[in-house]
Amino acid sequence: MKRAWVFVLAFGVLGAGAVGCKKSKKAPAGPAPGASAPATPKGATSGDTRRVDVTVGDTGFEPASIPAKVGEKLTLVFTRRTTSPCGGEVVLKSTGEKKELPLNEPVELAVVVDKAGSVDFACGMDMMQGSVVVQ
Repeated sequence: MKRAWVFVLAFGVLGAGAVGCKKSKKAPAGPAPGASAPATPKGATSGDTRRVDVTVGDTGFEPASIPAKVGEKLTLVFTRRTTSPCGGEVVLKSTGEKKELPLNEPVELAVVVDKAGSVDFACGMDMMQGSVVVQ
């Protein structure tokens, strides 16, 4: 009987972790209760680097697509607003660089776009995806 409970418990924990991962790009309507305002306004510039706030919500990255110009330097500022394990990390696909995303804390990721195309990023489980679209 004990083995059956262990199986049920383990299956329940694994199933609960997968529930939060949805392949969608729609963000929640607003910030989490008690969350502070974003560190910078969307699209603000600092010297020659443009800062872009990216919210990580239950349904993905917002914005999921960020326009940029060839040669532009960006700092993507990710703020995780979801408790889903899917949103706990961001990975820059071209370099494999990973950043942990603590809940409600801004985390910066520098990106330099040197050619037309896209620079893709995703959650650690590769369920939520986004990109910097370079023109």
